[in-house]
Amino acid sequence: MSIEGREHFEAALDSFEGTVLAVSHDRAFLRRFAERVVEVRAGLMRVFPGGYDDYIERAGRRWGTPGGALAKCV
Repeated sequence: MSIEGREHFEAALDSFEGTVLAVSHDRAFLRRFAERVVEVRAGLMRVFPGGYDDYIERAGRRWGTPGGALAKCV
């Protein structure tokens, strides 16, 4: 996506009052917009309240790895 397209998309998300389900590998995008993270792993779905960094910290504790190490893997 171009920078202009991304800026337009993010502005639209900022003004949207509904719910959006986004699947993304863009950590900056997730840090800016995620209010909860849903993880699907091994046929199970887990909901982590909070943003992307909260997810990294909590999931790291759940898996027994430091959050920083998990962030490098994700």
